[in-house]
Amino acid sequence: MAKQQWIGSLRRGDAILDFFAAQDKVLATTSDNQRRYLRLRLGDRTGWLPALAWDNAVQLYEAFDNGDIVKVMGTVEEFRGRLQIRVHKLRVATAQDRVDLHDFLPVSRFPVRELLERLDSVIDGVQNPYLQHLLRLALGPQGEAREAFTRASAAKEVHHAYLGGLLEHVLEMVDVARALCALHPEYTDPDLVTAAVLLHDIGKLQEFEQQGHGFAYTRPGELLGHVFLGARWVEERARQVPGFPEGLLEELLHCILSHHGLLEHGAPVLPRTMNAWIVYLADDASAKLNQVRRLYERAGSGGGDGDGWSEYDPRLGIRAYTGFAQAPQGETA
Repeated sequence: MAKQQWIGSLRRGDAILDFFAAQDKVLATTSDNQRRYLRLRLGDRTGWLPALAWDNAVQLYEAFDNGDIVKVMGTVEEFRGRLQIRVHKLRVATAQDRVDLHDFLPVSRFPVRELLERLDSVIDGVQNPYLQHLLRLALGPQGEAREAFTRASAAKEVHHAYLGGLLEHVLEMVDVARALCALHPEYTDPDLVTAAVLLHDIGKLQEFEQQGHGFAYTRPGELLGHVFLGARWVEERARQVPGFPEGLLEELLHCILSHHGLLEHGAPVLPRTMNAWIVYLADDASAKLNQVRRLYERAGSGGGDGDGWSEYDPRLGIRAYTGFAQAPQGETA
């Protein structure tokens, strides 16, 4: 059944009868402890909205699992200036419904074609012939990993966790890393840093797989992890480049192996060159800012208290305040 109603197009008063992804279900109780209700989020590839069900809350809570695609009958309401969905009926989608999972997969806000054009421009700008050969072998127009790279998520859920997320992540990192290299040109190799940035998470192509409308760990991902998988993959491809210098490969692998920065964060070794430090810092900056952006986006779709504060992120240890971003230009708090 073709999906007709999209989260991004819903307006107050709309009647809903369509399929949505369901997440974050909670069986809650009113503040006076007199009534139970179901709270959840409903979404598709265009966004998410909070949802509530007051009737048959316990039965509806037990009728589906987080991550299920559900058919919803309901109404779009407005609460504290934000849209939400009042759920009247809900059931899990069946094989007979023939839903298209791509309707529910989160995607990068940038078109894939635009990201690939940026990727090719970055690779063409690498002057070192060995590194450029390796990058074209891996990610160029005919590259072995290019197709998978365009679809890959950068993480299961923490940051850039959507189709095209990995490609978006590494291109953000390139911009950050080049700016950092320019601060210390006598101790950095921009070509090496660029190659390490583009390839540092290549192991995630083996670590994650698409599952339903999300991403799950593969067995090699669980057992070996993307840092090792990526370093092994890069070393094997570099050996295919005639005359690839051993010292260059050694530092490239070091940058990949140390890109988590800290042993407690999963790095098998600490960064010990300026180039490796830049790769780590660019990775951390891109990931953290994407986490904050996600808080902003979820606050905008009802994932907060409705007063400018986002939901709490346990990894960042904060709630983000979005009020300044929403203030008219020129207005001060």
